[in-house]
Order: sequence, then C-alpha cells, then structure tokens
Amino acid sequence: HTINDLDIVISEISTSEYVVDFSVLVHKFMDVENIKVLFALGRMNDRIHLVARSRTPDIDVGAICTAFGGGGHVYAASATVKDRTLAEVRDELFALLYSKVTPRLNVESIMSKPPVAIPRDMTISKAVERMTQYSLKGVPVVDSMENMRVVGLLEHKTADKALAHDLGEVEVEIYMQHPFSTIKIDSGMHRVMEIILGQKQRLVPVVENDRIEAVVTRTDLINMLVQDPARIPESLFPDQKQERNIRNIMRNRLPNKILDILETAGEMAAEIGTEAYVVGGFVRDVLLTKTNFDLDLVVEGDGIAFAKKLAKRMDGRAKYHRKFKTAVVILPDGQRVDVATARLEYYEYPAALPTVELSSIKMDLYRRDFTINALAVHINPSSFGKLVDFFGSQRDLKDKTIRVLHALSFVEDPTRIMRAIRFEQRFDFKIGGQTLNLIKNALKLNLINKLSGYRLTHEMRIILNEKNVLHSIERMNELGVLEAIHPLMALNSARSQVIGELERLMSWYSLLYLEPPLSVWKTYFLAMCMGVSKARMEQIYDRFNFSPTERREFVHLRDTVFWAAGNVMNIKQEMKPSEIYETLYPVPLEGVIFIMARTKREMIKKYVSQYLTSLRLKKIDVTGEDLMELGLEPGPLYSELLHQVKLAYLDAKIKGRDEQLSFLKDRIKKLRM
Repeated sequence: HTINDLDIVISEISTSEYVVDFSVLVHKFMDVENIKVLFALGRMNDRIHLVARSRTPDIDVGAICTAFGGGGHVYAASATVKDRTLAEVRDELFALLYSKVTPRLNVESIMSKPPVAIPRDMTISKAVERMTQYSLKGVPVVDSMENMRVVGLLEHKTADKALAHDLGEVEVEIYMQHPFSTIKIDSGMHRVMEIILGQKQRLVPVVENDRIEAVVTRTDLINMLVQDPARIPESLFPDQKQERNIRNIMRNRLPNKILDILETAGEMAAEIGTEAYVVGGFVRDVLLTKTNFDLDLVVEGDGIAFAKKLAKRMDGRAKYHRKFKTAVVILPDGQRVDVATARLEYYEYPAALPTVELSSIKMDLYRRDFTINALAVHINPSSFGKLVDFFGSQRDLKDKTIRVLHALSFVEDPTRIMRAIRFEQRFDFKIGGQTLNLIKNALKLNLINKLSGYRLTHEMRIILNEKNVLHSIERMNELGVLEAIHPLMALNSARSQVIGELERLMSWYSLLYLEPPLSVWKTYFLAMCMGVSKARMEQIYDRFNFSPTERREFVHLRDTVFWAAGNVMNIKQEMKPSEIYETLYPVPLEGVIFIMARTKREMIKKYVSQYLTSLRLKKIDVTGEDLMELGLEPGPLYSELLHQVKLAYLDAKIKGRDEQLSFLKDRIKKLRM
C-alpha cells in the first residue's frame, strides 16, 4: 500500500495456535522481501497480535502501536488486541496510518536556492571574501560560472588556514574537497542525512543535468531535525556508529607486559580524575595484527605530571620536554612509554615546527598525519579497550587507504608526503585520490624546498631502513618527490637495479646474524647517489644538512668504494684470500655490500661473499703484547706486522700460534738487519 508516498506492507495470518516466535518471523520476512515498513497482524486463538517494524524515520510505528494499547519506538513496536476481529483491527490500522503518516519531507523542502558558488580558478583570498560577505561556512566550487558544474567544495576554515600560511593567491581548486557527494532534487532525506551526519560533509550540492541548482547545508538539516528529531536513523546515531571495544583483541594479541603497563596507566588516570588513551600507530597495528610495542599515551590533563607519577609507580624514570608538554617514561627493562598532554598543534608557517596548545583528545587526534594513525583506545578501567574513531579511520584501514585529515596537511608539514609513501608501501595500501592530489599540489608549491635538511634526513633514513625500499623510492620518483629534494637524486634504471639487488642482499645478510650491524640507510643512499661526481655531491650534503662528521664519513665511504671497486672489477684471474681481504678491508661494511650489489660478475659476488662471511671474521692468535715481548717498541709498525700475519694466515701459509710467532720473529729480524 502507498500512503502519502510511503510504501507500507500489511500482512495477515490466522491460526488456532499461538506462534511463539512471531516477531522473529516478521523480522526475517522483512529481510527476505527487502521491506521498509511492515505491519504484521496475526490472529492467534482469541487475540490479535500486531508486530510493526520500520527502516525509515518517516513513520513512527511506536505511535501506531500505542494507539492499540501497545508500545515501542520509531523503528520497532508491538501490541496485543482483545475482543476485536482481524478485519476490525485492519480497518482501524488503515485509519491510523492515513491520519498519522505525514507527507514525506524531500530535498526541495529544505534546500537553499540559488546557491552561492565560486569558480575553481578563484584565489583563496577572494573566496574568503565571498564566504564572509554571505556569512557562509562553505561553498561549492564550480568549473565555471557559465556551466555551473560542481568540481569540489571549499570550507571557510580551510581557506582561513591557507591564508594564515600566506597562500592567498593560490587557486581554490588546490585545496577544495574532492571527491564529494551530491544529491538530486528527488533524493530521499535518508541520503541527505547519510552524507551530512555520516560522511561529515558540511554541504551537499543539489545537481540536475550536471548543473548545481541548490545546496543542502548542515544548518538546513539541523533546522529540520530540531522540529522532528525522530527522523534521524538509528544507523547514524554517533554513539552506535563509532563505539567499539577491542579489549579482547588486545588481550589476544599483546604480551602481558604491555597489557600491564596500559592497565596500570589507566588505573592511575582514574585515581587522579583524568582520562588516558593509547593512540596512534600502536592502535593501528593492533587492528592490522602487526607487532608494534611503541606505546604512545595521551592524557587529558598534565602529561608531564602523569609521566612522573607513572614512572614512580613502575620503578622507572621520566624525562620530559616542557615546551611540547611531552614526556617519556623509561621502565627498568628498557621499555619506553611516551606520554603527551592532549594537545592541538598549529604551524606558524609552512614546514615550521609545531606550536602547542592544550586541547581535548579529539583535537589531539586531528593533528595526526593520516586517518589510520588517528585512532585512540581508552585505558581507564571503566571503559578499557573502547576504540575512539572520529575520522573514519577503521573504514580506511579496511579499504587500505592512506588519507589526510584535512586539505592543508602537507602545507603544514611536507614531510607527511614522504610518510604517506612509506605507509603506502609498508602496508600495501593506496594513497587516496584527494590525498594524492594534495601531494601533487604541495610539490607544485615547492614546499619540500622549505624543509630543513635535518627533517629531510630524518624521514629519508626511516624510508631507507624499511623493507620495501625500492617500491618507496620508485613511488617518490613517480610523484616527483626525489627531484623536488634534489634533481641529482632522480631515479634511473641503473640506480633502480642496484637498489633492487640491495634489498635481496639485505635480507641475506640479516639472516647471517653477523657483527657489526649494518647502517642500512647509508648503503641505499650510496645507490641513490650513483653517478654523481665528488664535487656535485657537496650539493647533496648541503641539502641534507650533513654535519662535518657525517660528510667525512660519507666521503670516505664513497672514496673507498670507488677504489676497491676499481681494483676488484679489473681482475682477470683468481684472487687469493689475502688479495680479497686486502682489497675490501679498508671499505666500511655498507660499501662492501654496495659493491656486491653493483657488480654483475658472479666471481666478484663470490669474492665479496667470502670476505663478508669468512675472511674478515677470521682471528689470528698473536697480539700487540706478543710484539712487545719480542722487544719491539709500540708504534704504527704493530698494526702493519699483525696485518701481514693475517694475510699469511688467510692464504694458509701459516697456521696456529707457534707458526704465527715464528712469522713475526722472522719479520722483526729482517727489520733489524
């Protein structure tokens, strides 16, 4: 039946026996037939049972059933009627429906028309003037004022932030919201509420024939709901939509030591009357079933005071940074727990370090780089394990998407460009469409150039210590990040091939468990700078702000690699073990691995492998003390003589300690002749 534009199904059944699960059958019937509103009448013995279900706020089934002496709420209700026939109840039901079901509210009844729109090539400063003139919190952006085709949305707060970063002359299309949702004039109100309440889109363009005809704003919707709040679907209630408790997941996936720390911190927070959360990458990795025991706690209160108390309770020590209102608690076993005051960071200019103000947990999460890192878990005992998700982070984890929290994220901190690529490759995710556009726009504005060498080096080292280095470097090259850092670092086929081979060798070397450990990033950095002259390398050292010590180390690394590679590449016959050792021992380990990756000759790979796994690890049985006992004065000659012993030992010319001592005595005798 269609009553005031609403499709309503009324079903009837008569039976001499009582049906115990009548309401369950009604629910299943709705699912099978995909019914939005159902009234089921069942005559059982001498009574009429009415079960009503609705999936739309446009009809209050609770009010209908109340009229029959029953009750319920907007979406589910029931009643039992005595001393009436099935036909009488049905007739009364129809009468009630026609009197109580009001005509459906539609988009046309609440939309604002004509829309105030701005063209995509308007500057940010002009857009702010326009929004201020009309007291608007957001406007649709159109391709042109002639065709009125909507291409994006611009919020007043985003434009204001852009002005604060001196981006007033930038065109609005760079920082407009895209993608976005639109509706038609005949769209249902549930769709409008889903976009504004569920997707948090401030205004919704009403589009007909590819032209914007009107907008529905959050204010328009609120005004309607104030008059009739029962129209909000249960699925869009914030508490029901976002609350989830992952206590059991944490207990299954975390070691007891980590759980004890979280529970102790939560209990202490409750004792002092504050709220505490574990946030960020730790929460993300718990949900992704990945190992990560880096604990970041956020406290709605004095984080430093909290850290001091936590350290005292757990027999640890606390170090703190008053300017940033952060602290770290170091426990007896070395476990670190970072503690921060819930804070809001703002940036005084692009690429600046953040300035910190007190704020709530929501604002603290809003300052994070990506939605997947903006999750929190409440650790107070009363709600331990409650997941806090303000920004659709769980959806992005499920969809494997890297998404920023606001349009100016890369303006405020361009290192997030590199982090987006790093997370994309680490988790095999994809950078979202709008986020990708924002990266490209940030690169057009040369924001990478405003980064200090220190911050650039920090992010590059992290990327070069990841497992999927080649994919990250290729992605950086594809997007133009490497060229933005320095044109000399753009990827070519030779560099790409060596980086790929280095990945394989790093896996091999790590399985050998040899000492000392490699500084992995340096090896990859060597490959990224292949073909750059010594003189031009100074430009790269300057860009990364290498310290004098770092420069000397890297110059030495490159020099020894070129020297050793030149010697080893030109060999035409078999090398003795001593020759292999003498060629490679002056080269730092990072350079030796690089040489192995660089060559295509299997013989050279074999020699380098022999050096890494055997020759360099062999120890001789004589020391400087033996030379002293033989009457030789301490000096540079000690290391030279011991080196000669090692070469002879590697070639099996001498063996144990006695032969090594004889070798030394013979050399000393010749020196004294």
